[in-house]
Amino acid sequence: MKGLHLFGGEKGGVGKSTTAQTGVEYCQLKKIDYKLFDADRTSPDVGEIYEPSIYLNGGKNGYQPNNKNPGNRIYFSEEAEDSFLADNLFALACEQLVLVNLPAQVSVIVDAWLARGILELAEQEKVDIYFWFVTDGSPESINLLSKFLSTYKDVNIVKTILVVNEGLSKQAMDNINNSSIAKTVKAQTRAIIKMPLLFLSSQEKKLLKEKRISLTAASQRENTEGLNLIAKQRVKQFLRNCHEQIDNHDIFNLKVEAKTN
Repeated sequence: MKGLHLFGGEKGGVGKSTTAQTGVEYCQLKKIDYKLFDADRTSPDVGEIYEPSIYLNGGKNGYQPNNKNPGNRIYFSEEAEDSFLADNLFALACEQLVLVNLPAQVSVIVDAWLARGILELAEQEKVDIYFWFVTDGSPESINLLSKFLSTYKDVNIVKTILVVNEGLSKQAMDNINNSSIAKTVKAQTRAIIKMPLLFLSSQEKKLLKEKRISLTAASQRENTEGLNLIAKQRVKQFLRNCHEQIDNHDIFNLKVEAKTN
């Protein structure tokens, strides 16, 4: 399996990292080979959970621009050497599944990178590029979504997975449906995932973040990191709900793979 999955949404605090975690853990559950990159320079929280040797405390070797080691950190940057480094993401995606957690406010740089030959090459190599656009349904987020869809409206190789974070706003989906881009969203999205509320206390969420506990680990009964049985069950339900939606939309094309085999 190959392809490039970018988890973003531009607006901060909409649940991008949580969405990326559900994607990573789906691949782990289904035993899908993948390579994870966390492109958040200042807070690579997803990388710290799943690739601590690379991301935690700067990693073992730190960051070196234009380092060809595929385990090295990659950022989207306007700096010349760093912009070439991002090419490694696509090179790897031609051979395997690549998951990238994007920071907020990086679309201008990512769009420019894709326009410099990546999109055309993706068509030639038949490498699908999936954007997981996470939104809270706020006017600002809907505006950012509108700009994103406009940018890629004629690019068939780019598939949009719209993740509507109903845990932040129960009206998020209604806000989108009642907006001026409702028809565009319906026409251009590969799938719409409604992310439910992860019903944990602020203390429990802080525990998961500080101890860098994955959602799967947090849901396991044998985990003794401080979550009680009820909290573990709620994490389990949240993860199951998200994964069921990924399954229903066959986002990773497992049904196609099965038919081929």
